[in-house]
Amino acid sequence: MKGASQGPAPRPDLDQIRTQLRELGYLKGSLSRLEGWMVAGRGGPSSFVRLNAAAAVRVGAVGGPLLGIPAAAAVALANRPHIVAPRDLLLLALYFSLALGLALGLMEFLTDLILAWIARRGLVLVGRMERVAARSGLLFTAATTLYLAWLLRSGRRATGEGLGAWIGWTGAIVATLAVGHFIGRLTKVGSLLALAAGAGGLSAGEGSPRARGARRLRPPLGLSLLAVAAGLLIFAPPDLLERSASAPSSFTPEPMQGRLVVLGIDGLDSGWLDRMESLACCPTLTRLEREGARYDLRAEDSSIPPATWTTIATGRPRQEHGILGYEADRVPGLTSPVQRDPSSRFTPTLRMLLPPLRPPPTPVSSGLRRAPAVWEILARGGVETAAINWWATWPTGSDDGIVVSERAYPRLSARLLPDRDVAPASLQAALAERFERDLREASPPAGRGEAISEQEEGIVTTSITLDGYHALVARRLFEAGMARVCLLYLPGLDIARTRMRAGGAGQAAPTARPRVLAEVLARVDAVAGSFVSMMKPEDLILIVGDPGRAPASPERARGILLIWGARAIPGRMGREPSLLDITPTLLALSGFPMARDMPGSPVLDFLRAGDRSARLEVPIDSYGWRPEPVTDPAVDPFDKEVLDRLRGLGYIQ
Repeated sequence: MKGASQGPAPRPDLDQIRTQLRELGYLKGSLSRLEGWMVAGRGGPSSFVRLNAAAAVRVGAVGGPLLGIPAAAAVALANRPHIVAPRDLLLLALYFSLALGLALGLMEFLTDLILAWIARRGLVLVGRMERVAARSGLLFTAATTLYLAWLLRSGRRATGEGLGAWIGWTGAIVATLAVGHFIGRLTKVGSLLALAAGAGGLSAGEGSPRARGARRLRPPLGLSLLAVAAGLLIFAPPDLLERSASAPSSFTPEPMQGRLVVLGIDGLDSGWLDRMESLACCPTLTRLEREGARYDLRAEDSSIPPATWTTIATGRPRQEHGILGYEADRVPGLTSPVQRDPSSRFTPTLRMLLPPLRPPPTPVSSGLRRAPAVWEILARGGVETAAINWWATWPTGSDDGIVVSERAYPRLSARLLPDRDVAPASLQAALAERFERDLREASPPAGRGEAISEQEEGIVTTSITLDGYHALVARRLFEAGMARVCLLYLPGLDIARTRMRAGGAGQAAPTARPRVLAEVLARVDAVAGSFVSMMKPEDLILIVGDPGRAPASPERARGILLIWGARAIPGRMGREPSLLDITPTLLALSGFPMARDMPGSPVLDFLRAGDRSARLEVPIDSYGWRPEPVTDPAVDPFDKEVLDRLRGLGYIQ
């Protein structure tokens, strides 16, 4: 039966509560010091609110670091290879420990107030206080364990699948359970204190032999902390703290045979190209597929354009080259911005827990790219290169060959002064002088008379103009002999597909959309045709297509690699290369040796017999790494406009 309330409950006596807890076995054994700390203070009568507040502060002080350290580790893993400095790790752990400790302490305080209110009104059955406190602790255990498991799930893509990674996962899961149980134990003691404080003491039946026998075994604190440390140490890649900027190995490239053109077409997957061919909108791509070598690329788990195309340009996975998403936060005190991975569920939590006075976010830039791009390697080896509109190329460097960064077009459109948008700097003036003429030439003609909506018209114009302008620049450089290796990134097809799939095309009839996308693809096809017309017998053109952000089929679509030229054997090849194989292929075709620390391998089985590019030279150790970014690698007042532009193109939601 419920206890009857006989006036106000007496003020709780802390000495009496401590004595009763000892009788229950709570201030003995391996956790006695922390349990005793939970009910520390001067003895005698005290306010139950004060006792509850003190217990909540102590729960937050202990639980904050236990939750904050794994959270900081998850952020560091998700931001490989940037957040590796001990100072950064400690600062992140401090930020998360304070934020999560405050949240945990507030939850404990509110829970204890509710329990104390229940106890003061006699609503707890005699002898059931410990059971109620145990259930309260179980809720905290479940919440803590699920939160830490969610962190592990969010950071899983940052680890491998080998035996060491699985051992690390096992250790991390054991640590998660231990931390959850430990925090639940602390909150159980706090709940007991709240019930006792509300009722003026624990019930007489709490110390029965049956109640004592029902208690669970408690893992030692030292074992819990050891499990956390072991899980984090095994979970982290062994070379994470060792990699630093290094000089490339010495080598002498072989003379390059012919010229190379690489057209990176975002949004072009193998199946979709086959379907568009039936609309007769891409005669050049159809010819390249018929007369050249075709490879279907290995399917990838996801496609985030900055990460995907930086992988293609560097031959490194995203955890090595360091470009993870579209934007990053500059956290006060950290030496590197914290990037927002759009595919990670951890990102919203990170944004909420970062300091509220943080500076505005910044788009990803070349300062965050740790691995050298293929055009940088070739330029430093004496090969004239040009990279046009590639992700993470701003700010440009003086020794990277010709680079027209991803910020050149929007800054020229805004008629702002240049800021490291183009290398060499002398090319900037020529681009600015011709910009209006090039823009008119790149734009689609008005009044085409097609039955498409106004919004679809805007999508088509944006996509075609963006691709057309950069194609004009690249073709002019290649035709003038300023680049033997020319890499051009064309995002228009992916932009059009994604914006229409997201509903940005209004209420147009479904049958109109294939025609609209066919028009965008036709312009891409015309770009490819303009380069094909300039090819000599020894030259090669490589079409690299990625499914982009909006694959047409329910299953993950495959990218495509088309290689055309007199040196290429026509036909569909059996091998399925990965994105990591593109850079080694370009290096081999340019006469450069392979690097042992590159995970990919060159695709050369399309070459005809006797082609000297098919001879693999003795590999070198490494082409080196770019230096770590400084605290503020690239500050640009144009950042906000760039982010707004990315939102307008559908990259950032």
